[in-house]
Amino acid sequence: LGAAIGVFVAMTPTVGIQMLLVLLISVLVRPLFRFNQMAGLLAVYLSNPFTVVPLYWFNYRLGTLYFPSTISKQDFAAIFRYHGLSEWWSAITRLFVDVGVPLLIGSLVVASVCSMITYPLMLRLLNRLRHTQHQERQPPDHQHPEHQQATTATKLTSGGAADPNKAKQQPIRA
Repeated sequence: LGAAIGVFVAMTPTVGIQMLLVLLISVLVRPLFRFNQMAGLLAVYLSNPFTVVPLYWFNYRLGTLYFPSTISKQDFAAIFRYHGLSEWWSAITRLFVDVGVPLLIGSLVVASVCSMITYPLMLRLLNRLRHTQHQERQPPDHQHPEHQQATTATKLTSGGAADPNKAKQQPIRA
């Protein structure tokens, strides 16, 4: 759940405060449920200085399907060129004033879809990882029945050796 929340926040036009938003969400939802904050904090890095312009441009273009707007890709990219906190604030202000509604709508659509995809993928990945770790911790006698049958068959055909390679090394007795 933490990764899905982090992905949702990463896809929204909240560059610069995304980690704070994940922490704020965790505090607000704590009475209802908990999630892995570290997974959420790591997931927000999907939007970073290298991906923010293409990601937000895609979100903006998707939003223009619902709310027409015209701004060139060069003007859009120029919004994200800033140095220091004061320029960051003016960039964020320009972002919401110049392209706000289409970007926000497109971002909410993309964030919803991406987080809905992330949750079951992460759940499946974690379940598979837990299953694999559980199998590795089990002693050989407690593993799957197929493995037990294979081990028993190996012992019978190899003269008691559990490892087929060891069986090959044992001398053949007449």
